[in-house]
Amino acid sequence: MAIPDASTPRSAGRRWVRTGPFSTRRIRALFLTKAADASTTAIGLLFLSLTEGNPVIRRLVHGIGVVPGVVVASVLGIGVVVGVTELGVWAIAYAMVDRRWVRLVRTLGYGIPSTLWAVVSVHNAALIVATVV
Repeated sequence: MAIPDASTPRSAGRRWVRTGPFSTRRIRALFLTKAADASTTAIGLLFLSLTEGNPVIRRLVHGIGVVPGVVVASVLGIGVVVGVTELGVWAIAYAMVDRRWVRLVRTLGYGIPSTLWAVVSVHNAALIVATVV
């Protein structure tokens, strides 16, 4: 791969790395873990009088209600994760980096939030069980 010199226009002779379609398996995991987090959060807040640990979400929930607040936070969270991850994929494609980096960016970009939301869901479920029992 030849590196263009400074006098070459940025688009001259450049070919984009093929990024492939969205990773539906990773996005599905993202949606499922966020849904688990949102549902356990809503159950704890609505039925068990638990408090939200995240101060931003706590203000949102107190401002517009539990269900709308949790839905808005979930949609925004998923939107930010998908937007940032796919922006990273686009940047790699533009820089003509090896396609394996695209896979890595998507794995980390979707995997880290999915893992975090899964852990939060288990924590929320544990709090629910401890409160009920």
